[in-house]
Amino acid sequence: MKYIYTILFFCLFISWADAQNNMVVATFKHKANSEDLILNKTVFPIWNGKKVILSRAEFYISEIEFKKEDDAAMPLPDTYILVNAGKPGVEYKLGEYPMQAAKKMILHFGVPASVNHLDPATYFSGHPLAFQDPSMHWGWTSGYRFIALEGMIDNDNDGIPETVFEIHSLGDALYTKAEVEGYLSAKDGNLHVDMTLDYAQLFKDIAMKGNLIQHGSSSLNAKVLSNAALAKFIQLPQSVSTKDVVENSSLISCLPNPAQDHLNVFYTLPGEQTMNLLLSNSLGVAVMNMNNLPAKGNVSLSTERLAEGVYFISFFEKGRLVARNKILISK
Repeated sequence: MKYIYTILFFCLFISWADAQNNMVVATFKHKANSEDLILNKTVFPIWNGKKVILSRAEFYISEIEFKKEDDAAMPLPDTYILVNAGKPGVEYKLGEYPMQAAKKMILHFGVPASVNHLDPATYFSGHPLAFQDPSMHWGWTSGYRFIALEGMIDNDNDGIPETVFEIHSLGDALYTKAEVEGYLSAKDGNLHVDMTLDYAQLFKDIAMKGNLIQHGSSSLNAKVLSNAALAKFIQLPQSVSTKDVVENSSLISCLPNPAQDHLNVFYTLPGEQTMNLLLSNSLGVAVMNMNNLPAKGNVSLSTERLAEGVYFISFFEKGRLVARNKILISK
């Protein structure tokens, strides 16, 4: 059975400023390995088999930037997130931006030096950089705690965590950049950035012996932040493999191509989930999008208002790129 959808009127503005704005909404799933993380309850093994239980897990994210499919950058200026595993399910609305899709997120753990030594009292109550309870600020000289981990670890090997640890990492030198790849696409005016956190990865290659009360920028403090950036602590929805994307793209037919005033897209894609369709120009700017399409169907697009040039039809499933095809608009 064929499904026919028609888009009648779209306006094309080939610039960042005029692209469709979407609210960027960040969410976090707190995990320990594959298990949901619940503070003071979830006991989980780390890389060396030792069991850990967390009573506190908070960290700052700042200087966030997204990369579109054409590698154009979309920074989110003056944006700070204080992530707290004790507050699961929180949605962080980061503002509206002319962005329909992205393939990579660049972020930093901590607070940049230009802000790290300012007075928390200057921020309104509820701002991530205002005073927090428990405190995330160490003082004007040292600045904010970039990450605060507290809990117990099983160091007597009886399977029950008993040794207290406190890892509070801070200091300008520990400000850490991370790049996370994954495909995101907007729906109903929102671009959801659904991140999965695996707290077990923060302890990778750390023996967790000796002095485990570490407040500052020791090698242990630095290693935790390094793991946050490099050990797949944060993950975004992934695309299917590049090989599969190429193969799936052969399942899309765009007629006529070159197109003038209309374009028919016939597709038969794998999977049972609904698809999102995105039409973007050669600069990566979205000019049309359709949501909740079946995996197989026929979509009719009006292209008479589009300027001549190269465009791309992309299909996403749950934010993952599934297939893409190139078309030409010729008047």
